Amino acid sequence: MKNGLIDMFDIETDDTPRTSTKIPGIDKVLGRNKVDNSAGFADGQIIMLHGDPGAGKSTLLLQIAQNLTVQRKTVLYVAGEEDVEQIKERADRIGGKFKRQYIRFMRNTDIDSILDAVEEMRPDVYIIDSIQKVKVDEYTPGSATALRRASQEFMQFSKDEKIAAFIVVHVSRDGDFSGPREVEHNVDTAISIKKYKYERVLHCSKNRMGDENLKAYFKMTDKGLVEVEEKKDEEETDEEPVEESK
Repeated sequence: MKNGLIDMFDIETDDTPRTSTKIPGIDKVLGRNKVDNSAGFADGQIIMLHGDPGAGKSTLLLQIAQNLTVQRKTVLYVAGEEDVEQIKERADRIGGKFKRQYIRFMRNTDIDSILDAVEEMRPDVYIIDSIQKVKVDEYTPGSATALRRASQEFMQFSKDEKIAAFIVVHVSRDGDFSGPREVEHNVDTAISIKKYKYERVLHCSKNRMGDENLKAYFKMTDKGLVEVEEKKDEEETDEEPVEESK
């Protein structure tokens, strides 16, 4: 390489095997390796999960984290919204079958402290819940500039270190999608979770590492989200789910 120029024929593509979440619908929307047909997320893939309050974002991520620890994959869950005690209570409700040595929680909102912790622990996956609470320089957390800067830093870090990340982005209660729009440009995969009566519909609207416009269907239960057969989307109502989960 000279003057920053790269010969195209010197570039090696790396279609790495995927890590399964052990939830078929999630694996489907995250992407599939075309060489070995494995489904799930790839090393360094950064995934945005967004949706209305109470749609089940945190519940779903805890279920993914639990399944990863059972496979002896390490997870760092960074909490910005809730105390770790609240997260532990939700984890216990969904079964609490975590392998203790493979998961760690962190209550912090400073981006430098978060990235230092990820670099030190070097987990297979880190989870940011949520990016709207992350502090970047002097910018107000949740502002458009803070969201862009934080998502850019997480993206660059994940690519450099080849560590996958799930990032929660909230849609406000009045339906404002400005948060997801600011972050979407800086992620590989954007997945929304929408509430329909007792059901949840996951929709992949962007995926640099797989197909787009794929959906997966779930039912909210007192033990978390359970995948159901694909069906026509129901009209949204004000009826509350079995258990309102974040």
